[in-house]
Amino acid sequence: MKTPLRARWRYSFDTFMSRGTGSLILALAAVTAVLVAVAALVLALVGVPNGDGEVLPLGEALWQALMRAVDAGALGGDSGWGFRAVMAAVTLGGIFVLSALIGVINSGLEARFDELRKGRSAIVESGHSVILGWNDDIFAVLGELIEANASRRRACVAILAPRDKVEMEDELRERLGDTRTTRIVCRTGDPRDAADLAIVSVASCRAILILSGENGDAESIKTLLAVTSRPHDSGRYHCVAEILDPKNETPALIAAKGQARIILSADILARTIAQTCRQSGLSVVYEEFLDFGGSELYFKRLPELEGMRYLDAVTRFRSSAILGLVDPAGKPVLNPAPDTVVAPGWSVLALSEDDDTVIPDGLPRAPAVPAPARPDGGPSIELFSPNSLFVFLEWSYKLPVILKELNAYVGEGSRAIVVTSRAEEPVELSAVRGLCGRFASIEYLGADVTDRSTLEGLPLAETLHVVVLCNDEDFGAAESDSRALITLLHLRDLASRNGHSFSLTCELLDARTRELAMVAEADDFIVSDRLIGMLLVQVAENAALHDVFAELFSPEGVEVYFKPVGDYLEPGAETDGYAVFAAAAARGQSALGWRIEAARSDASRSFGVVLNPDKAARVRFEAGDRLIVLAGE
Repeated sequence: MKTPLRARWRYSFDTFMSRGTGSLILALAAVTAVLVAVAALVLALVGVPNGDGEVLPLGEALWQALMRAVDAGALGGDSGWGFRAVMAAVTLGGIFVLSALIGVINSGLEARFDELRKGRSAIVESGHSVILGWNDDIFAVLGELIEANASRRRACVAILAPRDKVEMEDELRERLGDTRTTRIVCRTGDPRDAADLAIVSVASCRAILILSGENGDAESIKTLLAVTSRPHDSGRYHCVAEILDPKNETPALIAAKGQARIILSADILARTIAQTCRQSGLSVVYEEFLDFGGSELYFKRLPELEGMRYLDAVTRFRSSAILGLVDPAGKPVLNPAPDTVVAPGWSVLALSEDDDTVIPDGLPRAPAVPAPARPDGGPSIELFSPNSLFVFLEWSYKLPVILKELNAYVGEGSRAIVVTSRAEEPVELSAVRGLCGRFASIEYLGADVTDRSTLEGLPLAETLHVVVLCNDEDFGAAESDSRALITLLHLRDLASRNGHSFSLTCELLDARTRELAMVAEADDFIVSDRLIGMLLVQVAENAALHDVFAELFSPEGVEVYFKPVGDYLEPGAETDGYAVFAAAAARGQSALGWRIEAARSDASRSFGVVLNPDKAARVRFEAGDRLIVLAGE
């Protein structure tokens, strides 16, 4: 059946009007033009005179009609009833058009504001950083990016996450405060959708940081695929992606297509917690490596070092601590052998205040090595004493990895007690028992770790080390930190009342909780979000550091050790940093600094940890002080 002409016209009109504010304004302009043209034609062609008896020509009639259409007050000066009648009709039509125009503009502005509030408008930036996804790490990530961008005049960070734009902005404003030279732009969208990625201009960005979402690694891997499937002006992206489960590393690398560095966050956190059980203060060292405040890691090629032995090169630097060498392909060699010769094209890896402070401003030749109190030194891997007891309070998905890591260091007859709020033993814990053969037993107790009676029932007098974990799977981040604080306070009170001497490591999720937790005086605080956030930003800012941190946090190869000062020189004797660093290099170790035992509880002095000291300054060590070194197995 043929559609009536009237219906087709109405459909065309409805389609035109539904195009938005611009179409409505265009329609009102057309109505005004028709109204003015008809009135002018009537005045000019019919010959309606004005009050002066004059018949206006067409051009003047158009102008007079337009003035009445846009200004109703102009009608008051007209005379002649015929002329007044025509202009009154034009004025009434103009009032209708202007009223409708005000309504259309108001509706259009509201619609535009709503669209902006939705965060769907594309940004126009280049050389910016992009964060895809949202989790608790984002505040630490942004904090480090703000610090890293302090030297840039107009830095920008764009966030794309499936959250409301205004809510994101309010939360960031509350948590971050002043962002200094960095602008933070939030957009609402799905990072797994290649089309939504265009909203944050990923094609022109400097670096992309992919955070794990609510769906875990599957979401991160899909985001990687969305990023690498897009065309890029330079052909490659620089991505850093957070992956929780080590089993998902391979599919993540496949999805990355060689354009992303993968950070196994759970694995790194678990190993860090395990290592702090062995060496109190290690968390401070790692934070110094990763923090953009203070000393940082830099690569620097210095031709004047070519042909020099690594042993001699170490003391050529007064204001930098040398960790190793980097070959021309960018592959780092941490703590090379003392006789390794710096080949042409190689760079040094240095811990220094800034890039321009990595200069050979030290001694022209290696100093004499002082005689140590214990000439044989000690083994690089320090094992726990036999029959050690470890207590783990609360469940975490990282606990199985912590136990496997500790299994390499526990002494004969060592035991572990795991206390969590879960009544039934987690399957993951049961599965890891067979992989921890050096533990004589791993006991499980389902109880509330915040209940003092639960803690009083534990054999704390026999315990060597206590680890308090955060169970954000069952309680959420905020409640997990609160429970950890309560547990810490109970433990310290019990230790004080009963004379227990166990060491204590505590995991926290929110960096703000750390200030409150200082009251409990734990030996080490591992702030998970901050540690992973700093690591992501370091690799995003300098992709070459990925291999450095991969080796530092891996269970094999070079590690950070706290060695007794007596392994290198006689305690009580005054010396300078050059002699200390030379003594470590002579033993095949790269010195980073030292820890003063007397200040281990002083937060204002970084708990006694001194990294990258001025080697020309004089220092006197006492028994109990330790040298911080990089060493192999």
